[in-house]
Amino acid sequence: MAIGDLPGFTVASGPDAPNPRPYRDALVAEWNRLVNSEDIQLEKVAQKFLERHPSLIPGSHGSHMKYGKWPWPGAVISQPRLPGIAERKPDFLWIASNTTHLLPVLIEIERPDKRWFKRKTLKPHSDFKDANQQIHEWRKWFQDPLNHLNFVRDYKLPDDISRLRVEVQYILIHGRHEEFGDDIERLQDRAAREVEHLRLMTFDTLLPDANAMSYGTVKLDVDKRYKALSAPAMLEVNSLWSRFLNDTDGWQETIENSPDIGSERKQRLLSELAEAYVATRGADQRNPIPGRRRK
Repeated sequence: MAIGDLPGFTVASGPDAPNPRPYRDALVAEWNRLVNSEDIQLEKVAQKFLERHPSLIPGSHGSHMKYGKWPWPGAVISQPRLPGIAERKPDFLWIASNTTHLLPVLIEIERPDKRWFKRKTLKPHSDFKDANQQIHEWRKWFQDPLNHLNFVRDYKLPDDISRLRVEVQYILIHGRHEEFGDDIERLQDRAAREVEHLRLMTFDTLLPDANAMSYGTVKLDVDKRYKALSAPAMLEVNSLWSRFLNDTDGWQETIENSPDIGSERKQRLLSELAEAYVATRGADQRNPIPGRRRK
């Protein structure tokens, strides 16, 4: 079974978007099985699983928001580069925004078996200290005005959102909830550590966000172009895509090769994708879909 396969989930037939309930139920069941497994490579497996099913990744509209504008570039960004930070780059990045703020949300995932506390105390475990230090490094990176300018340039942010006031947010997904249970002191301790736009979560509290099911996954290549990685079962292509398609390659192949989308639905999405490219580039383009050569 490939990483991200969902036992019990049947790919829907027909051109319309499938009923989200069977997908959501199968996704929750498989994620919980994965989180409670003893796989020694679990962090890498979780990365691949979340790339395939990005609705599980919190932060698409800001770390504490469920609604807002579509994130840029219509997808979560896997393993985003922060120039000057060679090691331990973020696992994921949502570039969210609202009417007043640009909200980059950097997400760090650790293994579910990593600890929050030392044994039965409230003293933070070295696992948590290490993860928190990494977020501290990202926070320092964004405090440099030059890095902010580089971020806007490298991630191709359009003027209407790059001019907004920036509020960088951070999410750490670490350990399991069982370490807290009903221990009020530990729960209060964790809440007290959620400072300066930092949200703390455990692996087993992640649930699919109904408002993020239509987004895919991309990666920013070294040449500063987005490359599509994943087209999930509930992917939606609409007119908003014309805003970022000039900077993204590979959506056609990714949709065609998605194991989570039926053939008729793929044809509908590819037709909508072609329409979005026409809106972006003009109907007279010889090769309207970047990254795809004409046969």
